[in-house]
Amino acid sequence: MDFIYDFVVCIEATKDFKPTACRVASALKRFFEELRDEAEASGKTPKLTRVKFIFFDDVAWCKRPFTESPFFDLDDVFTTDTIDASIKSVEYEDGHGYCNAGEALALALKSPFHVNGYVRRTILLFSGSEVRPIGGNQTLIQTYPADMPKDEAELYRWCDGDIPFHGSTGKPKLIFCFCPETRLPAPDILSATGSFSFGTADDFADYNPSEISTIIKYIVHNDF
Repeated sequence: MDFIYDFVVCIEATKDFKPTACRVASALKRFFEELRDEAEASGKTPKLTRVKFIFFDDVAWCKRPFTESPFFDLDDVFTTDTIDASIKSVEYEDGHGYCNAGEALALALKSPFHVNGYVRRTILLFSGSEVRPIGGNQTLIQTYPADMPKDEAELYRWCDGDIPFHGSTGKPKLIFCFCPETRLPAPDILSATGSFSFGTADDFADYNPSEISTIIKYIVHNDF
């Protein structure tokens, strides 16, 4: 069987969050290395592991609050060393204590995940600022993404797998939120299928082996 692991990593790009984001970069390198080890030990060696990054700021203050990369092959062009360089090269702007994590999550859900084979589709979201209601500031910038959920209720339905215009790519995905539970990208998101909170971004960066192992095992061993 051909196992494919698709990851979309969403990281807040405000100035206040930059120190944490850089620490997350180091933890991500270890995370992907340990995930491969677990997959190989379990007979689920990835044929392909792809990673895409979405950096997000605050629509109310930034002209370009969303930066999306394409998917990269983690074992080819996009090496683990590039993860660190990519995160450190982002232009972190002042979000005045706010960010648009809801829109970032929607962009992640819209990503062109693999649809054939045994695909693990996983979103990792890292943030710490207060979250602006999705769609609330879209009139402030010309670069607001198209085809977004109109409100938080629709974002919740997307998280639960209901993305009508995306057809088969709207299959359920795993969503891991690393942010304070009072600052989730949308209310009640943790009740959506496959959505989990594992502490804050700093908790991930601290890399508790037991907790990270739980996440890795869930990704590798659960079909979704």
